[in-house]
Amino acid sequence: MSLSQRRWLGVPLERMEAWQLAFATMPLAEDLMAPCPVCGLTSLHRYYDAPLSPHESQQHIEAARPGGLWEWCSRCLAYEHSTALAPAAWRSRLPVDHSQLTAEPEALENARRSAEAAGMRSRGRSGS
Repeated sequence: MSLSQRRWLGVPLERMEAWQLAFATMPLAEDLMAPCPVCGLTSLHRYYDAPLSPHESQQHIEAARPGGLWEWCSRCLAYEHSTALAPAAWRSRLPVDHSQLTAEPEALENARRSAEAAGMRSRGRSGS
């Protein structure tokens, strides 16, 4: 089944506290090492989308900025989306098409998988 045929599901209420604790343990991590409180697999991810103002550059961000936050499990497809303050130190490696962002993290998961596949391909080539 392709990812686009799957259904994203909100985090069950009875798992919400454990979900929040899992993400709180690594506040700047894009890919977390904690197991998912819903399925138990280590597949948790986070992404902040906090656009820069015209006078800001990625290298000179000094304060948290308002934007969107996605937290999701790429295995069981549990997710949370909210508005949040992106930490000043937040940096992402994901090549995200911002026009594709919705409350569900589909575009983010696709970007994550593409980046992962590209990294694997480049590592495979350099090792040959």
